[in-house]
Amino acid sequence: MCLTEYNEAETMQQFKEEGREEGRAEERKNTERERKRAEKEKQRAEKAEARVRELEAELAREKASNK
Repeated sequence: MCLTEYNEAETMQQFKEEGREEGRAEERKNTERERKRAEKEKQRAEKAEARVRELEAELAREKASNK
């Protein structure tokens, strides 16, 4: 005789719920990781655009001084 009896359907349902929650937690981590990656990429793009503007202004000043 088994010392511990359990309801198989209930146990399977608990396993499913635990699996779903683990999946949701992993998805939240992935979403947060993607958000951070996108934010870093946005910052890099903004820095690059600012540098391009600086170089364009420098070039315009040099052209103006050569006239």
